[in-house]
Amino acid sequence: MSFRTITALTFLISFMFNSANAEEIITSPNDNRLYKNITLSNQLQVLLISDPNTDRAAASLDIDVGSASNPKDRQGLAHFLEHMLFLGTKKYPDANEYADFISANGGSHNAFTARDNTNYFFDVKPDALPGALDRFSQFFITPLFTPKYVQRERKAVHSEYQSQRKDDSQRNHHAFKQIINPKHPDHQFYVGSLTTLADTEHSHVRDDLISFYNQYYSANRMTLVVLGSQSLTELEALVTQKFSAIKNTHAQKPVIEVVKINKQRLPLMLKVKSIKDIRILTLSFITPAQREHYQLKPLQYLGSLLGYEGQGSLLAYLKKQGYANDLSTSSHQESPLESYFQTSISLTPKGMAEINQVISSFFSFIEQIKLHGIKPELYLEQAKLSAQAFEFVPKQHASSYVVSLSQSMRNYPVQHWLNAGYIMQGYSPDILKSYLSEVNAQNMLINIQAQDIATDRIEPYFKTQYSVQPISTEQLQQWRNPVANNELFVRSLNPFISESFELVKQTKNNTSNIPNKQPQALGSTLWHMGDNEFLTPKSTIFFNLLMQDQPSAAEKLSLSLYSQLLK
Repeated sequence: MSFRTITALTFLISFMFNSANAEEIITSPNDNRLYKNITLSNQLQVLLISDPNTDRAAASLDIDVGSASNPKDRQGLAHFLEHMLFLGTKKYPDANEYADFISANGGSHNAFTARDNTNYFFDVKPDALPGALDRFSQFFITPLFTPKYVQRERKAVHSEYQSQRKDDSQRNHHAFKQIINPKHPDHQFYVGSLTTLADTEHSHVRDDLISFYNQYYSANRMTLVVLGSQSLTELEALVTQKFSAIKNTHAQKPVIEVVKINKQRLPLMLKVKSIKDIRILTLSFITPAQREHYQLKPLQYLGSLLGYEGQGSLLAYLKKQGYANDLSTSSHQESPLESYFQTSISLTPKGMAEINQVISSFFSFIEQIKLHGIKPELYLEQAKLSAQAFEFVPKQHASSYVVSLSQSMRNYPVQHWLNAGYIMQGYSPDILKSYLSEVNAQNMLINIQAQDIATDRIEPYFKTQYSVQPISTEQLQQWRNPVANNELFVRSLNPFISESFELVKQTKNNTSNIPNKQPQALGSTLWHMGDNEFLTPKSTIFFNLLMQDQPSAAEKLSLSLYSQLLK
């Protein structure tokens, strides 16, 4: 790829993502909905979405406070508050009023408590949106926290906790909490139980709940997304009427000021005994916080190189050796202080026995990325794919769409609320290399989950069996200086990425709802029907293989296995 081509591509991507001014929300050309950002008098930030053709109206209110803000002597309180908030308000005291209204109008509702936020959402028939919003908004204005429901919801929270105790991901997560810095909020037990939410001689849980609500549930900590069939003007009037009464106490969210794991403790190995027959190796690395680089996306780019599955990839090599079945990468913004970059590998029994070699292969591939992966043409190819994905982004389900937007709004400038996840621009080899440099053996946390694993400790809440071990000097030396492997190399450019998305001109012959038959080789038949509704450059291909004779049971089984292998 020539420098001129790279420059032109950079301009194209930059134009696609920056064609709006600073006050205008950038939308996909494939999105015909209308958007408007407003801020109510109480500082509640709102995104309005008008879609006259929608078959569902939806709303999501996200509060910038979650389990990390639990008082140390009230673990699970934020989660308990989420449960109690639904059970009646001053205007609608019946605890079932909201749920019954949503159900009667063909809708659904739910909520969840995460570490840093709590989210409440619903969807209903479009004409029921005003009534649903009236009931929904009252939770954040005059909730009752009716005393008679306290015991019931304590049991509901405890039931959730009990149901998670057999979940291997939760068990592993809580074992991981045991090696976290005790001053970090993630060290706490977030779910809650009958014990942590019990009344004590000096404290009643309902009083603590109301205190927590009054302290943090403030309009200035909230973001709201409302999607409906009404016009933007009508939606603005509706939201202003329903939500302006939420109090603004100018609440401040506690800031995490300590690192999750002190780097001095690394490298470290956490082994966790699983219930299911799984063998999962996860390699985690602490990096600087990356949110300020959301347009560059350094960790996502590195993850795309490491997660590639074609020729020369780490997964292809591990599969060839019989070591692994699957590989995935992820990155997490933990706090303003740090992010985490992770690679998870599903191991075979052979891979489990050769785990040192698997990790050595990982670092051999990291060396290849250092040598050949930080290239403008590779980065810009990834950026081009992201730009194309946004240009033709499909319409999401109303409920999931408003939930995702309400959570991400506070993290990005208004104009990038819709496309922040798709932007890749501002290529900087220095920044990419600085993040890649953190992926080293000295900065590594190894997490192994398996049934047949030796442990010597028990986690208190989930009774997970685990062990924590240092890394030997010999292992560390092996991973610091991995042997060069000519079977591992960074992917080349993809020659099959589309350059033109111009659709075939619609004619009378290809606008029919009846497929037309195309001439093909003897023994095969091709039927084609053009899409004349969505008009996007996307195709779906189905293959049917027909047998002349009725297959036997053994042949049916063989065909079923063959089709699964083909997939």
